[in-house]
Formats: sequence, structure tokens, C-alpha cells
Amino acid sequence: WYTPPRPEVPFRERAQRDPGRLRIGLNLQPAFAAQVNPEAEALLRQAADLLADLGHEVVEQRVPGLDQEWFTTRFDILYATGSADCVVTDESAIEPLNRTLREAAREMDAMTYVTAILDLQIRSAEMYRAWDEVDVLLTPTNPVLAPRIGSLWEGQEADPWLPLRRAEETASLTVLANMLGLPAISVPLVERDVPLGVQLIGGRRQDGTVLALAGQLERAHPWRHRKPTGLPL
Repeated sequence: WYTPPRPEVPFRERAQRDPGRLRIGLNLQPAFAAQVNPEAEALLRQAADLLADLGHEVVEQRVPGLDQEWFTTRFDILYATGSADCVVTDESAIEPLNRTLREAAREMDAMTYVTAILDLQIRSAEMYRAWDEVDVLLTPTNPVLAPRIGSLWEGQEADPWLPLRRAEETASLTVLANMLGLPAISVPLVERDVPLGVQLIGGRRQDGTVLALAGQLERAHPWRHRKPTGLPL
């Protein structure tokens, strides 16, 4: 197994230090099929202004090679295998989505799975180039507003893929860091009535940079005092 080198400065200390002047790349490029809500984009622009006020350079930055249809097809192949080897005594008791994913994985041949993994690895090399241009990528954490409780699962009996498609929509800006193995953090930087945050994605092994920037933002614009609207806290 690959083990990354130990950081020269502990992450706790990095979070307490200012990061220096960084080049920040604004990005509104969902990996899955999703339309960025205007409120999420407005929040991103406001966060960019706050970063510029701290002395950082803020530019527009796309991720090369990121194509929604291409990415979704390969992600679904990978995601379907997650529970395929789990022992289940009663398949009928499983939620329709999980049952459908298990069935899809068991019908998949080895070449389909291996090819999807290789495709993602090869395309990743192209996507990493975004961080040759910027130190940190800035996105909304979620491109859409918070869904109504329970709405994710509505209609699953008729179409068991619906919950996954809705989940992919909400995760369409955070999934990239997971797939590329990049350090990322979501921060509630801008105070809004709705639960929306912004995401900072660093380059490979730049965990310290992400933590330092998040710490700087929290010191400049504290959020510990905030309380969710409508909750008795």
C-alpha cells in the first residue's frame, strides 16, 4: 500500500497558520448531471470576494477532462460493486436501490469493471492538471438547495435508480475530491438562511494548505456563534 510522506508541520499547526497568498480557482463544474442553483453560485461569488479581501488571487478555473456523461457511466459501475459481496439472508428486505445495485454488479463482467477503473485512472491524470494552475479549487459544497426530508426516496418503487440520481446531484461537486484522492473541506463561510457551504479542494498531498486556508477563513469570518434557524439551541 502507498503511504504518503509525513507532513513536515503537523496539520494542527498548519490550521493555525495563515497560508500565504494563494491562487484560488472558482469552479462551477458538477461531475454529475446537475444545474447549479443561482443561490449556490451567488454564495460562491461572495466567498470569492472574501478570499480576495484576504489577499488571495481569485480566478476562474475549469477541470480539464471532466465530462458528466462519461464520469457518471464509470462511477455507476464502480459504485454498484460496493455491497455486491455482502451476505444478505433476505434480498427482498433490501431497499430497491441497493437491491438494484447488487443485481447490476453481479451481472457485470470483469472486463467492464477493470476498464472503468482504468478509464478513471487515465482521465484522472488529465483532471489533476487543474491544480497546476491554482493552489486551491473553490466550489459550492452543494450545487442545489437542501431537499425536503424524505424526497430522496420518492418514486423508488417505480424507478429504483431515482434515489441515486438525486444523491449524485447533491454530491456532484464533492465527488471529484473523493475520486481523485484530493484533500477537501467544506466550510460555512457565508451566512445564509439555507444550509449552503463552500468547498476548498487542494492539490495532491496539499492537506496542510487546505487546512491553513480554512483556518484563516474561520479566524477572519467566525461561524461558531451561528445557530440553525428554527432549532431550539
